Amino acid sequence: MGHRTFSLVEGHSTIDPERVLTSSDPFACTWVWHEDHTPEVRLVANRRYSDRRRGPRVEEVRFRNDLTTAEALESICTTDACRSPTAARQALNLAVDRERLVRDVLAGHGTALAGLTPATAFTAAQRAPDRLRPHPHDPARAR
Repeated sequence: MGHRTFSLVEGHSTIDPERVLTSSDPFACTWVWHEDHTPEVRLVANRRYSDRRRGPRVEEVRFRNDLTTAEALESICTTDACRSPTAARQALNLAVDRERLVRDVLAGHGTALAGLTPATAFTAAQRAPDRLRPHPHDPARAR
């Protein structure tokens, strides 16, 4: 009842791998993927989810299985995140509490990084220790 963050309300999507032997050598094989999916899969938030702190944080998630690669790329690149990649990177960096990740997930074994996104040609030269300061954890600004 309250153990799943989202509930499936429309569609289905499965990918089943099947190992296929290609020779008499038992270690020589390949995998064949069998896909079965509807054009769209919809999940809605389970408001009775047992852990309120963890989510859900969005009302609905839709997976589009009917788009070509070009259509999917076009759809992504017409969103604000693609038109303004700098803002998207900054939002990601503000949204993540690096100190908490190190403390709670890594049990204190690590150092918080200055950035969570890969280095660019511009920032790679500045990645020397103590040169970059991490963005503070600020979920309100991230939104």
